[in-house]
Amino acid sequence: MDAEAISEETEAMWRTMIKLTKTFSDQLSDELGSELLLTVDTSLADMVDCGLATILRRLEEISHAASKEFALEKALHRMKTEWGAVQFEFKPW
Repeated sequence: MDAEAISEETEAMWRTMIKLTKTFSDQLSDELGSELLLTVDTSLADMVDCGLATILRRLEEISHAASKEFALEKALHRMKTEWGAVQFEFKPW
């Protein structure tokens, strides 16, 4: 295994997760009508206290969309890695 490649992939995944978490938090804040701050210390009780139960259906929709977006980001990264070394040669017709 190539340690540098693993490091790069891990960093890319981390950046993607941060971006998606921010997007997810912003969307939930919009739905709730107040700012929702997600931290490593945020508990399920905190979420219930914020009123997430009142927007459960929308929460499921947002979560589903975030999961799809993450899968797409991951697939795109994989494609860039796999195709990165490919070179196309063009010839006059």
